[in-house]
Amino acid sequence: MFVCPACSSELSRSTAPQGIVWVCPACNGRAVNVAILRRLVDRPHFNRIWQTTWEGAVHTDRKCPSCQKPMVEVPLTPPPDPLVLDACKSCEFIWFDAAELEKIPPAPREPTAEEKFRKLPLEARQAIAIQKVQSMADQARSEEKSGKAVTYLEVLPSIIDLFTP
Repeated sequence: MFVCPACSSELSRSTAPQGIVWVCPACNGRAVNVAILRRLVDRPHFNRIWQTTWEGAVHTDRKCPSCQKPMVEVPLTPPPDPLVLDACKSCEFIWFDAAELEKIPPAPREPTAEEKFRKLPLEARQAIAIQKVQSMADQARSEEKSGKAVTYLEVLPSIIDLFTP
């Protein structure tokens, strides 16, 4: 059982696209391990958070949700709007009070397969298209031999899409 370092409530396990995050239902704080944090925030901020965790030795009154050892303060921004996180070096948990995680720029979105394909040079896209057409033709011949006919109207939209920029 993980315990909220801010209000001592039991944390709830929540699954995000990047992995597991522990959320406090009472105060909306979140505990995130370093592996997940690396996927949630941009690289410069992640590096700064984790480097400051090891450089700063100012212990807080807050205890780690996992091991209950005192966490260290991780100051990220100065006053007038200070952002100070809490981190556990041994468990590699970072504690975010409500709305603190949203103040850190998110990691860049991974491009989709379609976006990656569209960035390929025209010659590469054409080579892939030719390979796909050959594969479809082989499949059609195979299905023709087995008695299942494929009409070109079924595959034409796929072929046209391959050549569209």
